[in-house]
Amino acid sequence: MPINPKFRLYSFVNGLYMSPIQHGIQTAHLVGEMAVKNTMIFQEWAQYDKTIVILNAGNHKGLNDIYEVLEEYRHDFPVGIFHEDVESLGGIITCVGIILPQQYYNVTYDSNFNEWVYDDGEGERRYGENHRFFKLISMMKNLRLA
Repeated sequence: MPINPKFRLYSFVNGLYMSPIQHGIQTAHLVGEMAVKNTMIFQEWAQYDKTIVILNAGNHKGLNDIYEVLEEYRHDFPVGIFHEDVESLGGIITCVGIILPQQYYNVTYDSNFNEWVYDDGEGERRYGENHRFFKLISMMKNLRLA
């Protein structure tokens, strides 16, 4: 892994029932949850990058669906989830997230081949429908900013 890779934390929030300020607060809770796990990728992100992208996941079901997708990648990258306490909001999920390196977010879509393409200047990586990261990249690229 390079000394200073470029990472982003993608936060998926309940955009249907929360205000914009709550999106940021719930993302801060998520960052705290991820910090406790203290992975190498989290440390690199926190030390060098700190970029956060907050995406609107819709409602509670949307967050559950996204978390199921993120869980498929938990062995590759830090994945987190934040639940409100039972007394406040019945324990609902308000935020889930993942930290990714740029080859999974700095992509363009090639509609001729139905592939996501990452070009690092030394060559292209292509993520087609059968690639294990295709679903994750497609999900992120199809959600709107919160």
